Amino acid sequence: MLRKLKAVKIIIGVILIYTCALLIASFIKSDLRSTTLHSRNYLLFIKTHKTGSSTAINLFQRFAFLNNLTVALPRNDDVFLGWPRLLTNILDVTLSLPNNSTKFNYVINHIIYRTDLIPSLFPAEPVKVTLVREPVQQIRSSFNYYNILHEEGDTTTSVVKRMELFFSDPVRFDSSYYMDNWFVKSRTRNPQLADLGLPYDKMNNMTLIHQHVSMIISDFNLIMVADMMDESLVLLKRLMRWQLIDILYEKKYSLPYIGKDEIISEELESKINSWVLGDNLLYWKAKEVLFRLMANEKNFKEELLNFREINMQVESYCRSFDDKHELVVPETPWNTELTINISFCKNYLRKERPFTRLLQSKQRPDLFDKAYYEEIEDSKLLVNIVS
Repeated sequence: MLRKLKAVKIIIGVILIYTCALLIASFIKSDLRSTTLHSRNYLLFIKTHKTGSSTAINLFQRFAFLNNLTVALPRNDDVFLGWPRLLTNILDVTLSLPNNSTKFNYVINHIIYRTDLIPSLFPAEPVKVTLVREPVQQIRSSFNYYNILHEEGDTTTSVVKRMELFFSDPVRFDSSYYMDNWFVKSRTRNPQLADLGLPYDKMNNMTLIHQHVSMIISDFNLIMVADMMDESLVLLKRLMRWQLIDILYEKKYSLPYIGKDEIISEELESKINSWVLGDNLLYWKAKEVLFRLMANEKNFKEELLNFREINMQVESYCRSFDDKHELVVPETPWNTELTINISFCKNYLRKERPFTRLLQSKQRPDLFDKAYYEEIEDSKLLVNIVS
């Protein structure tokens, strides 16, 4: 009898372990098929800061513009939908559509992720996409962009030196940059999770951080990773059922600065990682899921190599544009024949703000005339193409 009881207990234990494993696996996406019921006409892109998101948004703006999709746009000359504040009504800052509809195809400009409000902007469940970056490199970029601890006129102190000073006492230095009236209160404390809806007062609670990261991993159909941009975009193509031409890209705002390539010591890296534990957890979980997605996609490596080769050809062509010749890319198993010309290059090279203006002018020509867009756009863009 005792032997039978032990055997039953062992069997129950195995069943429980297997059930738990299945439950855990259900929260971690392993393929893109979980999105087949979603309409690819509806997309939410949470544009995180200093992660390469200005590169990614060009794809979404381009696709929306060329396919006459409606985009939730700022009412004024801006690229934010309420960010860095958490709004009770996002429509208060959103440009209305001509038919007074409050439903959109795409929500892609800077907005803080809210599970309770954002779904109301779509007529159907959207595909949810975001982008994360390795936290130490994201912090380095933030220090440069926001001029953290930068003294006016100083042209010699590297970003890394300023980071070393800041992280010698991050609580003290962060308080001097604290933005009390904003939801995103800090430039350095888990800024990626802040964009994804984690309140500042929860940044020290690892239990809540784990819960929030698990929610993000579960909610989003694809979390792209900045240092695996090409891989992420091939997955995006398959997820959205796009063509190869839709994911061609050039890096936006990838400019040199003092300390950009300077080696960061292990000590400084450790201090930064301790300060951004939440972003670290999110980054590594997202990367784990990305590898799992890649492993379950057929012929992924072959398509990735093809994409990289064609993307380099197109970037070279658009940056040294010759209006007398078009670039013709032959058909492959991964793409139809592509014809790249000045029209494509303009959209391909266009940065977020002028593209936002262009979309505003297209959706509401009664409010934004052609001159509003052209004021900052085509003449400068053409100079960039031929320079």
